[in-house]
Amino acid sequence: MKGLLVSVYRYPNADCTNNGLSSTKDNLILVGPGVEGPFLVHPGEDYLVYSESSRGVRATPASLIDSKKWVMFGGNFVYCSDDRFTRLNGGHPIRVFDRVEEWPR
Repeated sequence: MKGLLVSVYRYPNADCTNNGLSSTKDNLILVGPGVEGPFLVHPGEDYLVYSESSRGVRATPASLIDSKKWVMFGGNFVYCSDDRFTRLNGGHPIRVFDRVEEWPR
């Protein structure tokens, strides 16, 4: 699978993702419908999946998509200056939904 290499933008010295994927990575690969890019996702490597809904666009770690966990926006964004990225969201940064909270039961 191939996608775009995107940069993670986050507030310095603060992690609102609750140790989400974007809290430790500076660059990630973004894949999904309409995403074209030359960067290969390697086996075992986590990556972001682009999706659109009535609430806007988002990027979610692949490891969380099938986990059945409630994921939230953790405050970080991804961006890329590649022209293929600007076609996805009009050139605006994309919110990363990688915050998960575990509630005691």
